[in-house]
Amino acid sequence: ETKYAPTRYHWLRRLCGGHDDPKRPVWPGKINEVLYLLETELKGESVVIWFSYNQEVHAVSQSLRNITHGILTGENTQEFRAGVVADFQRKKFQVLLAQQAVAQTGMNLSVSDTAIYYSTPLGAVARIQTEDRIVDISRRSPHLIIDLVVPGTGDEDAVDGAQGKIKRGQWTLERAKELIALWKIQYPE
Repeated sequence: ETKYAPTRYHWLRRLCGGHDDPKRPVWPGKINEVLYLLETELKGESVVIWFSYNQEVHAVSQSLRNITHGILTGENTQEFRAGVVADFQRKKFQVLLAQQAVAQTGMNLSVSDTAIYYSTPLGAVARIQTEDRIVDISRRSPHLIIDLVVPGTGDEDAVDGAQGKIKRGQWTLERAKELIALWKIQYPE
């Protein structure tokens, strides 16, 4: 118990992932979905799975018995993380389990066209940054983004909040372009 709302919110988000402790899963819903996707529709494809909490990373890692994978968390040194990223880009393993706070900027994970959000990061900037890790501007291949969401929980709030901010930002940019175009028409150079 705690009287602090942010702490309760994070506890509830961790429970949505099925874990409050890596050794004591609460429920296997999201892990089962990840295993299903990796063994069927995404079989053999390079996939990045994003996590907000290290407990989730370790629990999913323990579940991926027959699927090759690497891990990026704040527990690893920068040199270790660089090696994991290089190995992923060379397709030495299929799945990268990444804690979003560690890997959201400056990493090229574009060998993958698929990102799964086991738990979405809070905020639009972190979400955009993590999505951008799989983008290769020299390729025009489509990207598959999957959000694992427990209905009626903080999972929905996190995804809706980030997507709402992204949409408002896109609207603002489009409106600015319209105003610039209007200005150029009214005031030619």
